[in-house]
Amino acid sequence: MTSIDAAAADVPRASVPRAGAHGALARFVGRGAAFWRLIGRGSLLLMCTLGIYRFWLTTDIRRYLWSNTELADESFEYTGTARELLLGFLIALAVLVPLYSGFFLLTLTLGEVWGPLGLIVLTFLGQYAVYRARRYRLSRTIYRGVRFHQDGSAWRYSLCAVLWWSLVVLSLGLAYPFAQSRFEGSGWSLLGRGILLWALAVAPLLIGATATLAAIDWEALSASAGALDRSNLLEASGLAGAFVFAVLTGIWLLLAAALLYPIFQAIVLR
Repeated sequence: MTSIDAAAADVPRASVPRAGAHGALARFVGRGAAFWRLIGRGSLLLMCTLGIYRFWLTTDIRRYLWSNTELADESFEYTGTARELLLGFLIALAVLVPLYSGFFLLTLTLGEVWGPLGLIVLTFLGQYAVYRARRYRLSRTIYRGVRFHQDGSAWRYSLCAVLWWSLVVLSLGLAYPFAQSRFEGSGWSLLGRGILLWALAVAPLLIGATATLAAIDWEALSASAGALDRSNLLEASGLAGAFVFAVLTGIWLLLAAALLYPIFQAIVLR
């Protein structure tokens, strides 16, 4: 929940502006040419500063996008600074570098079990950072003199996010609509809108993986594993055919990412 919800209750309804004559309540009034000039200048400075300028570029981009986004003919204001982003980055480095080094040393000395444990901890901290970053952006956003705010527990969000993403991976994406429903909307409604897209993306992947494994003659592969003459290993074991199926599956993954992901985002944001 954000403080804009509570603040809106104290604002008289008559003071809330109506949509303009154009009929659009929310619109973006910025120009693409100005935005691309901003990106081009920032990219040049990024190369000259070895990436350090990214904090100032991010701040400039947000200010441009916020100030050119209008809701009921009133624009937003972004008050964040590059120094705040740089300070947050340095704090994250101060926390993550020793933590990552510690897990690396524990993995080398005490066993490989610390490797997956470290991955889980870093994933948890990554979701914590996502929540804190969203809270920061909201706290630096002002609309009609009202500053946004986000309450709630970042630790609880991190735990829920890790558990839900685990279910999403185990279910091959079918749990994603219900993970989204934790924030808004209905999981069943989103599942109904995206089930066909899920079938188009996942079904060829499963078929390709099955065909790849089925093309391999495992008995011939195990029999020829200890043989010195491996000249006919690809043909005898079926690895050549499996390689073809694997390449075709990889090509489909690239096409699905390029063609279906925009449709997926449109379904989620609809």
